[in-house]
Amino acid sequence: APGGRGLRQLRKWTSRPLLFTVGMAAEGSCSLDYFPENILMDILSYLTVRELVRAGRVCKRWKRLVQDHRLWRHVDLTEWKALTSRVLWVLLRRYLGGGLRELRLQGLLLSVRPGALLSRAWLGALAKRCPQLSRLSLRHVDLREVGGCQFLPCSLRTLELMACEIPRAFFHSVGGSSGIQLETLIVDSVPSFCDEHLRALGSLEGLMALEVRESIRVTEAGLRAAGLGRLVRLELVATGRVQGGTAGGLAEGLPGLRELTLGGAEVEPGLPCVPRLVGLRCLRLRDCALSPGLLLPPCQAVPSLRSLQLSHITLPRGTEDQDAIRQGLPSCVVTFSHCSPLYHIRPVCIT
Repeated sequence: APGGRGLRQLRKWTSRPLLFTVGMAAEGSCSLDYFPENILMDILSYLTVRELVRAGRVCKRWKRLVQDHRLWRHVDLTEWKALTSRVLWVLLRRYLGGGLRELRLQGLLLSVRPGALLSRAWLGALAKRCPQLSRLSLRHVDLREVGGCQFLPCSLRTLELMACEIPRAFFHSVGGSSGIQLETLIVDSVPSFCDEHLRALGSLEGLMALEVRESIRVTEAGLRAAGLGRLVRLELVATGRVQGGTAGGLAEGLPGLRELTLGGAEVEPGLPCVPRLVGLRCLRLRDCALSPGLLLPPCQAVPSLRSLQLSHITLPRGTEDQDAIRQGLPSCVVTFSHCSPLYHIRPVCIT
């Protein structure tokens, strides 16, 4: 059966006689019925959601165990093939409840199956049944039918959108009377995310972390005018075909920024703005080519900087450049991950 790897392993346990099992009537009569419920719960926790649902059909005892809220705290439905709204309603009514903390969904944008995965009615029911849901991750989900962020559960603190479709007014109703108190927003490869969405996020008083990756419609001017002065952590990454340039708007309106991550094409326009971030304590750079002469001056101009993390950075002289960077920042902890000498990648030029 598809997706039954965990169940097949579970059946093997039932067919193998155990050498030492307390309470066995006779040798060779081993069964999962002899296991205490806490051990069974540990075994069931390794199953996927689809396998859990099937395991609940074995017997009444397993059905009761499968419905335990401890197994439904972190639910990942991205591996469920052909997930539909009908399946979501069944899961919500039978399994999801007050113990749910994190939910991950994958929609139908890349599927030939028609119809929207999420609806306002289902999101409303989710908010009532799962009042402790704090993280919602959506991938390939069309949110244009939902309309606005105000229909999401008010308990959410982290919202992750990956390759989703959102309307232009999706964030217009956040904050204030909507009850949404997002603290972290992750936007990854969302083609419709633009400056208008950034400006709407300015009304979120509790927003402390923003991650924007592979965005083609967010501009430098949009970041300057967004009014995101309460941000503590910001990540801007543009690799592949995305040209970048958004990081040029870092110089204004971000007085409280403590952590900054720049990747790909965002490193070149973003590094000259680093000296103006007077409270910056952690800087992460990834997926670009640099040299000590280009990297050290902006970092040395930030006395509060305590951590510099370089990942997948190409350096012209390899370990020699790593030593030079460490010596140039004696009060900063510098770490390197997957950094290599320069071969064919052009270094970033800062003007």
